Amino acid sequence: MGAPADDYVRDFVRDVPRSHVLTLRWVMRPPRDDDPADGPELPPDTVIRTAVHVATATESPIRVVDDGVLIGVVDRVQILAAIAGTEPDA
Repeated sequence: MGAPADDYVRDFVRDVPRSHVLTLRWVMRPPRDDDPADGPELPPDTVIRTAVHVATATESPIRVVDDGVLIGVVDRVQILAAIAGTEPDA
């Protein structure tokens, strides 16, 4: 998830918080039939830092919508894992 291309890029972005640059597109998962249909909607280019505020205000996962089409779903675990720099299942 958001792995730097090489050592130069890794050093360049080392001190940049992941939550300030990664977007929902990087952490979303494909939607499933059993996902709630009432969660908040955000576009895929929403930065994690912004999405965390939305995620803490709801029990439902965030629905990632692009041009009116549901393209993914993000829950609190995925957002926290992105901020921490770990995979959700780790």
